[in-house]
This record gives sequence, structure tokens and C-alpha cells, in this order.
Amino acid sequence: DFYKLTDEYVKIIKKEMIDNLESVIEMRRENVALYDELIDYNDNVSNYFFNNNAVPWRKNVFIKEEVREHYIKELLNTNVPVSDWYPVSSIMLDDYNDYKNAEKMGRTIVNFPLMISKSEIYRICNALNAIKEK
Repeated sequence: DFYKLTDEYVKIIKKEMIDNLESVIEMRRENVALYDELIDYNDNVSNYFFNNNAVPWRKNVFIKEEVREHYIKELLNTNVPVSDWYPVSSIMLDDYNDYKNAEKMGRTIVNFPLMISKSEIYRICNALNAIKEK
């Protein structure tokens, strides 16, 4: 029991999460909108559209498979927090059918954080927009 949360502390954490839930949801949606305003979508970079009532976990874009690794490398070289993580859940669910759309998403999706400052979103978008094809 190196580190154990008391029941009272867990209640406090839960209350904080519930009390701030609406502001967190609002911030996530606002930050997605800011990314969408700042990203220069083009032949290589396209938008991932969320449903109207979605609460995004991260900002997702699609980058053409043939240039995605180049983009990720360039972003990482400028210390942009980026990931290409998109697990195809069919494998986790022991369902080995072909899900071509899910597999394609796994090969083209790129993710950016949402719970960050507006100035960091500007920096990320500027770095993304500055990348040219190799």
C-alpha cells in the first residue's frame, strides 16, 4: 500500500470532476473549433468530423498514408505533441473480420491534444501548416 486513496479523497476528486465537467466539455469543443479554424486542410491533410453532440478526447485529422510518417517526423522534430494511435478494436474484441474503414483510419489518423492552451494550439497548427511534401 505505497499509495492509497482514502474514501474521502476519492469523493473529493469525483466532486471536482462533476463540478467541472461542463467547463471541460466546453473547452474540448472550443479547442476543436480553434484547430479547425487554424489548420490549412489540403490534399494531404483532411478533417475528422465529430458528431454534433460529441465530446472529443483529442483533435483528429487524416493525413494521406504515403506522407503521414513524414508529417509525424516533422512535427516531432518541432516538439509538437502528436500521436498516430488508433487501435482497431475488432482485434481487441476477438473479431477478425475485415473492417476496411477502421483499418484505413488506423493508417491515416493523426491525433493532437485538446486540454492545452490556445497558444499551444496556434503553435501546433503553425507547425502542421508549415510542412511541405518531401
